[in-house]
Amino acid sequence: MAWFAHVSAKARMSQPGSEDTEPEAILNNRANFLLAELGHFEQAFLQNEQMGEGRFRFFLTLITAAITGLVALHTAKDEIIDGQQLQPIVMYTLGLLWLFGLLTYLRMLQRDRVNEGYKQDLKHIRGLLRDELRLTNYEVPFSPHASSTEKELFSPEWWERRLRAGYTQTVGAICVLLMGMLVLYLFQIGKFDWLFKVNPLLVYLGVLIFFVVLSFVASHIAVINRDKAEERAKTARDKAEERARSEYFRAGVGAVIVKDKDLVLAFKRADTDDDVWQVPQGGLRVGEKPLKAAYREVLEETGIRRQDLKSLGTYPEPLAYELPVGDRSEKTGRGQVHCWFYFEFRGSEDTINVKKGGEFRDWDWITFHDLPSSAVAFRRPVYQRLYEQFRENIATKLAF
Repeated sequence: MAWFAHVSAKARMSQPGSEDTEPEAILNNRANFLLAELGHFEQAFLQNEQMGEGRFRFFLTLITAAITGLVALHTAKDEIIDGQQLQPIVMYTLGLLWLFGLLTYLRMLQRDRVNEGYKQDLKHIRGLLRDELRLTNYEVPFSPHASSTEKELFSPEWWERRLRAGYTQTVGAICVLLMGMLVLYLFQIGKFDWLFKVNPLLVYLGVLIFFVVLSFVASHIAVINRDKAEERAKTARDKAEERARSEYFRAGVGAVIVKDKDLVLAFKRADTDDDVWQVPQGGLRVGEKPLKAAYREVLEETGIRRQDLKSLGTYPEPLAYELPVGDRSEKTGRGQVHCWFYFEFRGSEDTINVKKGGEFRDWDWITFHDLPSSAVAFRRPVYQRLYEQFRENIATKLAF
């Protein structure tokens, strides 16, 4: 299975004899992977920025050319075209420019949403890279947890972000300007004569205020669009991290303690009343060597000291099992992968201590052959492989 190969590769860094070499190589591989991801998202971000800039330039070029053409026609209307023919050309041109501007504005909003996703990805990867390389004194630009949303309505920051002339805000303002030009031209050619029954100065002032407010609304929409895109990107990343936490395999160690050639020290868990047995196991701490971790777990869970154990060998590779979906958690992940050690018990059974309130509630010596069938279902394949390794490569060399 692909996941087992991945887990085994990661767990091998904790096997005896590899502690001093593989962790550095794995660290370098992770850093190189993050650097490659950083480069990929930076390239995608720049390409999206360039596409947005291209749309903006094309929009400005089209407007400039169209307005220049209209001015030229108006200037030479008596020589090339008469006034009655010019009116629909101006109206349709301004209307089409406004529609094209509106579409460009919507495309720029989409471009901003995509860019915010890329920005959040870049911030997150920078943070991971800093943590991976242990650059504790390095401040990641634009912290992944910093929010650009304002805490107070109508604060200086609130106004500053809406009056900032970004590409999207500029396109929105130009759209409003085109609409204003169309409306004023319709006024000029007498399409709204009924309005001029009111003071014309008030009409023009009202139109001006209306379009200024509309320009601000377009800018406000662009800001809200970016903020919502940022929140969606953060939410998606948090959900992905939550899924990733539930998909990893927790690294640990396990100990098989035997006596009289075929008896194994087994325990019943305190958190279940089921008649199932298991052997000591536990998580591997950061930087801890597996054999040292095995002695520590045995002492913590059973009270057996290191001097009461004789090492008999190890299983040649890490063994993994998947937990049932209902038993998975952020601590356990999807399952666990362990380095396994075999020990011969040489102490007094009086030292075996199942603490009240501890992980186990009872202990006993059971035959190794019966251990797999006595364990919970998801541990049985692991215990069967441990038994076969012991029977074929360890037990035959022992003289109890």
